[in-house]
Amino acid sequence: MHTSKPRNRPKNAHGLTERRELFCRNYVRTWNSRDASAVAGLTHGTGRMLLAEEKIQARIRELNEAMLKASDITAQRVMLELARVAFGDVRGIVDESGRLKPIRELDDDTAATIAGVEVETRYERDGTETDLATGEEKPRFVAVQTAKVKRYDKNPALSILARHFKIVDNEGDGLNALANVLADRLQEARRRTAALPPPETPDHEARRTIDVQSRTRE
Repeated sequence: MHTSKPRNRPKNAHGLTERRELFCRNYVRTWNSRDASAVAGLTHGTGRMLLAEEKIQARIRELNEAMLKASDITAQRVMLELARVAFGDVRGIVDESGRLKPIRELDDDTAATIAGVEVETRYERDGTETDLATGEEKPRFVAVQTAKVKRYDKNPALSILARHFKIVDNEGDGLNALANVLADRLQEARRRTAALPPPETPDHEARRTIDVQSRTRE
Protein backbone atom coordinates (compact mmCIF):
# COMPACT_ATOMS: atom_id res chain seq x y z
CA MET A 1 0.00 0.00 0.00
CA HIS A 2 1.42 3.32 -1.08
CA THR A 3 1.42 6.05 1.56
CA SER A 4 1.84 9.63 0.46
CA LYS A 5 4.42 11.60 2.37
CA PRO A 6 3.69 15.15 3.53
CA ARG A 7 4.91 17.64 0.98
CA ASN A 8 7.78 19.81 2.12
CA ARG A 9 6.90 23.35 1.17
CA PRO A 10 9.86 25.61 0.39
CA LYS A 11 10.87 28.01 3.14
CA ASN A 12 12.60 31.34 3.00
CA ALA A 13 15.67 32.54 4.90
CA HIS A 14 13.50 33.09 7.99
CA GLY A 15 12.27 29.50 7.99
CA LEU A 16 8.77 30.46 6.89
CA THR A 17 6.64 29.20 4.04
CA GLU A 18 5.27 31.60 1.46
CA ARG A 19 1.87 31.77 3.18
CA ARG A 20 3.35 32.36 6.61
CA GLU A 21 5.59 35.11 5.29
CA LEU A 22 2.59 36.69 3.59
CA PHE A 23 0.64 36.48 6.83
CA CYS A 24 3.42 38.27 8.74
CA ARG A 25 3.79 41.03 6.15
CA ASN A 26 0.09 41.79 6.12
CA TYR A 27 -0.23 41.54 9.88
CA VAL A 28 2.28 44.35 10.49
CA ARG A 29 0.30 46.55 8.08
CA THR A 30 -3.11 46.10 9.72
CA TRP A 31 -2.41 44.44 13.11
CA ASN A 32 -5.51 42.40 12.39
CA SER A 33 -5.09 38.62 12.37
CA ARG A 34 -8.37 38.03 10.55
CA ASP A 35 -7.44 40.27 7.62
CA ALA A 36 -3.89 38.96 7.48
CA SER A 37 -5.15 35.38 7.47
CA ALA A 38 -7.57 36.08 4.62
CA VAL A 39 -4.85 37.63 2.46
CA ALA A 40 -2.53 34.67 3.12
CA GLY A 41 -5.26 32.15 2.32
CA LEU A 42 -5.48 30.85 5.88
CA THR A 43 -8.36 30.45 8.28
CA HIS A 44 -8.68 32.95 11.09
CA GLY A 45 -8.09 30.16 13.60
CA THR A 46 -4.83 29.23 11.90
CA GLY A 47 -3.74 32.85 11.89
CA ARG A 48 -4.38 33.20 15.60
CA MET A 49 -2.33 30.08 16.31
CA LEU A 50 0.51 31.40 14.17
CA LEU A 51 0.81 34.44 16.41
CA ALA A 52 1.83 32.16 19.28
CA GLU A 53 4.79 30.69 17.35
CA GLU A 54 8.25 32.07 18.13
CA LYS A 55 9.31 32.23 14.49
CA ILE A 56 6.21 34.21 13.57
CA GLN A 57 6.66 36.60 16.49
CA ALA A 58 10.33 37.15 15.61
CA ARG A 59 9.49 37.82 11.95
CA ILE A 60 6.71 40.25 12.89
CA ARG A 61 9.10 42.17 15.16
CA GLU A 62 11.69 42.28 12.41
CA LEU A 63 9.22 43.54 9.81
CA ASN A 64 7.79 46.12 12.20
CA GLU A 65 11.24 47.46 13.07
CA ALA A 66 12.04 47.76 9.37
CA MET A 67 8.82 49.71 8.75
CA LEU A 68 9.51 52.07 11.66
CA LYS A 69 13.07 52.65 10.48
CA ALA A 70 11.92 53.35 6.94
CA SER A 71 9.43 55.91 8.30
CA ASP A 72 12.08 57.46 10.59
CA ILE A 73 9.99 56.56 13.62
CA THR A 74 11.88 55.89 16.84
CA ALA A 75 10.81 55.53 20.45
CA GLN A 76 12.62 58.77 21.28
CA ARG A 77 10.78 60.67 18.57
CA VAL A 78 7.40 59.29 19.65
CA MET A 79 8.04 60.30 23.27
CA LEU A 80 9.15 63.77 22.15
CA GLU A 81 5.97 64.33 20.14
CA LEU A 82 3.81 63.10 23.04
CA ALA A 83 5.61 65.44 25.43
CA ARG A 84 5.12 68.38 23.09
CA VAL A 85 1.37 67.80 23.03
CA ALA A 86 1.09 67.00 26.74
CA PHE A 87 3.00 70.06 27.94
CA GLY A 88 2.41 72.52 25.12
CA ASP A 89 1.69 76.13 26.09
CA VAL A 90 -1.01 77.99 24.15
CA ARG A 91 0.88 81.26 24.67
CA GLY A 92 3.38 80.10 22.09
CA ILE A 93 0.97 80.77 19.22
CA VAL A 94 0.73 84.52 19.86
CA ASP A 95 3.28 87.33 19.89
CA GLU A 96 3.90 89.89 22.63
CA SER A 97 0.94 91.99 21.48
CA GLY A 98 -1.43 89.01 21.55
CA ARG A 99 -1.63 88.63 17.78
CA LEU A 100 -1.59 85.17 16.23
CA LYS A 101 1.85 84.31 14.87
CA PRO A 102 2.21 83.17 11.24
CA ILE A 103 2.55 79.38 11.05
CA ARG A 104 6.05 79.62 9.61
CA GLU A 105 7.21 81.55 12.70
CA LEU A 106 6.09 78.94 15.24
CA ASP A 107 8.80 76.96 16.99
CA ASP A 108 8.81 73.18 16.64
CA ASP A 109 7.35 72.54 20.10
CA THR A 110 4.39 74.86 19.52
CA ALA A 111 3.75 73.71 15.95
CA ALA A 112 3.55 70.08 17.12
CA THR A 113 0.55 70.90 19.32
CA ILE A 114 -1.57 72.28 16.46
CA ALA A 115 -3.99 69.93 14.74
CA GLY A 116 -5.15 72.42 12.14
CA VAL A 117 -5.86 76.03 11.27
CA GLU A 118 -9.11 77.20 9.70
CA VAL A 119 -9.24 80.65 8.11
CA GLU A 120 -12.58 82.36 7.54
CA THR A 121 -13.02 85.46 5.39
CA ARG A 122 -15.96 87.81 5.79
CA TYR A 123 -16.67 91.28 4.45
CA GLU A 124 -17.58 94.12 6.76
CA ARG A 125 -18.80 97.60 5.92
CA ASP A 126 -16.17 100.30 6.41
CA GLY A 127 -17.68 103.66 5.60
CA THR A 128 -18.39 104.82 2.06
CA GLU A 129 -16.53 105.57 -1.14
CA THR A 130 -17.22 107.48 -4.32
CA ASP A 131 -18.10 105.54 -7.44
CA LEU A 132 -15.75 106.87 -10.12
CA ALA A 133 -18.23 106.10 -12.89
CA THR A 134 -21.32 107.75 -11.40
CA GLY A 135 -19.87 110.03 -8.74
CA GLU A 136 -22.30 108.62 -6.21
CA GLU A 137 -21.43 107.52 -2.71
CA LYS A 138 -21.61 103.80 -2.11
CA PRO A 139 -20.80 101.51 0.81
CA ARG A 140 -17.24 100.34 1.09
CA PHE A 141 -16.49 96.82 2.30
CA VAL A 142 -13.24 95.39 3.57
CA ALA A 143 -12.21 91.77 3.92
CA VAL A 144 -11.70 90.55 7.48
CA GLN A 145 -10.00 87.23 8.09
CA THR A 146 -10.44 85.17 11.24
CA ALA A 147 -8.11 82.27 12.03
CA LYS A 148 -9.33 79.40 14.20
CA VAL A 149 -6.56 77.28 15.68
CA LYS A 150 -7.38 73.73 16.77
CA ARG A 151 -4.93 72.15 19.19
CA TYR A 152 -4.49 68.48 20.05
CA ASP A 153 -6.12 67.27 23.26
CA LYS A 154 -3.55 67.02 26.06
CA ASN A 155 -5.34 64.29 28.00
CA PRO A 156 -4.53 61.25 25.80
CA ALA A 157 -0.85 62.23 25.62
CA LEU A 158 -0.69 62.76 29.39
CA SER A 159 -2.35 59.38 29.95
CA ILE A 160 0.17 57.57 27.73
CA LEU A 161 3.14 59.28 29.37
CA ALA A 162 1.76 58.59 32.84
CA ARG A 163 1.51 54.87 32.12
CA HIS A 164 4.93 54.78 30.44
CA PHE A 165 6.66 56.38 33.41
CA LYS A 166 4.67 54.26 35.88
CA ILE A 167 2.85 57.22 37.41
CA VAL A 168 -0.29 55.13 36.97
CA ASP A 169 -0.84 51.49 36.12
CA ASN A 170 -2.61 50.02 33.09
CA GLU A 171 -5.77 49.04 34.94
CA GLY A 172 -9.01 50.85 34.23
CA ASP A 173 -9.08 54.31 32.80
CA GLY A 174 -5.51 55.60 32.81
CA LEU A 175 -6.66 59.19 32.61
CA ASN A 176 -8.90 58.91 35.66
CA ALA A 177 -6.14 57.16 37.54
CA LEU A 178 -3.74 59.94 36.61
CA ALA A 179 -6.19 62.53 37.88
CA ASN A 180 -6.53 60.63 41.17
CA VAL A 181 -2.76 60.36 41.62
CA LEU A 182 -2.23 64.05 40.92
CA ALA A 183 -5.07 64.96 43.26
CA ASP A 184 -3.54 62.84 46.04
CA ARG A 185 -0.15 64.47 45.55
CA LEU A 186 -1.69 67.93 45.60
CA GLN A 187 -3.59 67.11 48.78
CA GLU A 188 -0.40 65.83 50.40
CA ALA A 189 1.41 69.03 49.42
CA ARG A 190 -1.38 71.09 50.98
CA ARG A 191 -1.15 69.10 54.19
CA ARG A 192 2.60 69.69 54.38
CA THR A 193 2.11 73.39 53.73
CA ALA A 194 -0.58 73.63 56.42
CA ALA A 195 1.80 72.13 58.95
CA LEU A 196 4.30 74.96 58.43
CA PRO A 197 4.05 78.23 60.39
CA PRO A 198 2.53 81.06 58.33
CA PRO A 199 5.02 83.57 56.90
CA GLU A 200 5.19 86.96 58.62
CA THR A 201 3.63 89.79 56.65
CA PRO A 202 4.39 93.44 57.54
CA ASP A 203 1.32 95.36 58.66
CA HIS A 204 1.98 98.14 56.18
CA GLU A 205 2.03 95.76 53.25
CA ALA A 206 -1.29 95.57 51.44
CA ARG A 207 -2.53 92.31 50.11
CA ARG A 208 -4.09 92.14 46.74
CA THR A 209 -5.91 89.29 45.09
CA ILE A 210 -6.07 89.33 41.35
CA ASP A 211 -8.55 87.03 39.73
CA VAL A 212 -7.43 86.15 36.27
CA GLN A 213 -9.98 84.59 34.02
CA SER A 214 -8.69 82.93 30.92
CA ARG A 215 -10.47 81.05 28.26
CA THR A 216 -8.70 79.01 25.66
CA ARG A 217 -10.62 77.94 22.63
CA GLU A 218 -9.42 74.55 21.61
